[in-house]
Amino acid sequence: MFAKKEGVIIAVLMVVSFLFAGQVFATVDDLAKQANKLVRDAERKMHSGKNTDADLLLQKAVALIEQGKAQDPNNNKILQIEKKYTRIKKNVDKKLRENQPTESASTAPAITTSSDDNKLPSGVTKRLRDIKRHLDRAERYIEKDAEQTQYLLGQANSLFEEIEKNYGGQFDPNHTDFATMMTRYNDLTQKNAGQFEAEKKVKADAEGTKAAMEKQSAEWVAQFNEYLSYPGQEEHNPDKLVFVPGTSEPEKFNKAQKNFDAFVAFYETYKQTEFTHGKTWKLAGTNS
Repeated sequence: MFAKKEGVIIAVLMVVSFLFAGQVFATVDDLAKQANKLVRDAERKMHSGKNTDADLLLQKAVALIEQGKAQDPNNNKILQIEKKYTRIKKNVDKKLRENQPTESASTAPAITTSSDDNKLPSGVTKRLRDIKRHLDRAERYIEKDAEQTQYLLGQANSLFEEIEKNYGGQFDPNHTDFATMMTRYNDLTQKNAGQFEAEKKVKADAEGTKAAMEKQSAEWVAQFNEYLSYPGQEEHNPDKLVFVPGTSEPEKFNKAQKNFDAFVAFYETYKQTEFTHGKTWKLAGTNS
């Protein structure tokens, strides 16, 4: 009778050991695959002139790359994709700085060419065009990335400060072009402040969810290790270890059977447990 149960024990050990031993590497490979797809999609977006969309995809890709490196810093797939990401990111950033004409045109008002343009010094007119370029880009990011929007608004603000420093008192601040651009800048600044708060809340909620997931998963991983870790391994517990005694060790059969039955009961409890915030990659393989 024990021979049959011994076979069951071996089968359980093989399945669970496979899940634990292979999970980390499978996870890193999976992260690499996902990151690679995002980088390739970003490259296609870049070549089609959709550089803003490409930049957003790259932000998602680098998060996966960092997660993979945290699990296995020497994983070749992750390292290769990181090199590809760096290359594409450099090109996308360059195109965004140059404000490629293939990007979708802004519907914001352009600098006018009315007769009162002569009232603006040429240096002011040039800076207003540069400000418009920064604000056009800020509008494309404002509902996607508050930090990038803030950077672009900061660039625009620096140009306003240059105008004040170099041309203050030389033109009417109520001039249509200047006043329109200043109003647009103020509106975007106010809108982005709200976006910052919204993104901050989303980030805080995500971090809270992640912390809860990691805490619950870590507790279960530790319990699994008590049954499955051998001497020298983390959380090894000789009183709970599931093992298969040799045929020359009949005195250990009862102990092996007791530990196996305890593990089966524990595993049933695990399967019935609700993981509201999800499971970590390390634990997920046990949910089969």
